[in-house]
Amino acid sequence: MWVRVGTDPPRPESQAVVGFRQRLPGVAESGGGCLASAKPRVSGGPVRSSRSAKQLGSSRAFELSLRARRGPVCAAAVELVGPGGVVDARGGIAALRGAPQRVTLRRSRRLRRGLYRLRIDAAALGGVRGAVPSTVLFRLR
Repeated sequence: MWVRVGTDPPRPESQAVVGFRQRLPGVAESGGGCLASAKPRVSGGPVRSSRSAKQLGSSRAFELSLRARRGPVCAAAVELVGPGGVVDARGGIAALRGAPQRVTLRRSRRLRRGLYRLRIDAAALGGVRGAVPSTVLFRLR
């Protein structure tokens, strides 16, 4: 591990504090440069190739096209919540920024007809984890 803290040019009264803690479940490497924002929001939906219920129900994994609005989303754990509040698929994202990005979710159960929404838990300001609002909502028929 390496850490670089600095500024150009530093003032005499400048100081920096670096803290370390044990990794929490669901935290992934961000690749650097991912600083959580105060109020991120995620939008998107299934990619075109996986929009039909037949494909979503028969494949072990499917892809979503997601994008973060109002800042990046760092070290996110993504869950697809189906009818009855049951988690049907899971995945992870190291860093989700403004440009659309494909995210693969691995199915843990067979998808049924009904309404599905995305639940996202990500690193927030101060290093704590929190829920990120998501507008991803779709119905399988």
